[in-house]
Amino acid sequence: ETMDTARINIKRHRELKGLRQQDLADKLCMGLRSYQSLESGETKLDLERLAQIASILETSSAISKEKLE
Repeated sequence: ETMDTARINIKRHRELKGLRQQDLADKLCMGLRSYQSLESGETKLDLERLAQIASILETSSAISKEKLE
């Protein structure tokens, strides 16, 4: 599924940038546990949140369609 790919790519891009989950949670004005739930798939990732994360990670929202290598 597209959003599963997005979650994997978010984690990959976050790690490549040297950011912790807490860093993204802070930038999104949310708690760490809430962010962890998004990244793990426990909480639904909507397109608005995906766009916010892509902006923070300085990548496009095409993050949801990138192929894993």
